[in-house]
Amino acid sequence: MDNDTVTIKVVDQIGIQKQTLELVVPKLQLTVSELIRLRVHNEFTSAKLYHETASQQAKEIRKVVDGKADKQFIWMDSIRKIDLNTTWEAEAEKACQNFQNSEFIIIAAGKQLESLDDELILDQESTVKFIKLLPLVGG
Repeated sequence: MDNDTVTIKVVDQIGIQKQTLELVVPKLQLTVSELIRLRVHNEFTSAKLYHETASQQAKEIRKVVDGKADKQFIWMDSIRKIDLNTTWEAEAEKACQNFQNSEFIIIAAGKQLESLDDELILDQESTVKFIKLLPLVGG
């Protein structure tokens, strides 16, 4: 790993459910757009691997975080929902649009990121939270 590559902890939260995974980022400073695109690329590649291999090890797609194995959480809700007939770039565009439409928020260094152009400065201790917003009952 070169000096500009770091592995960060990503926490996904939908309601009270949380999942944690590690994400390797190629540089220490990214925009929100770059982070989302990197994240979608990683998930799309994992989904393709899941569908293309018979290996049980690959199908489980596990990461180890804080000393325990944790299933990798796929942001697009599940591997089965990713349209493998599209491209990761098209899925990244959808994810960026969903961010702009406030369907999920991103929190880094204790601050909510507001724009695709916001910049994050990362290190090995960084945790980035993706929180999917759920509509209120009756709302």
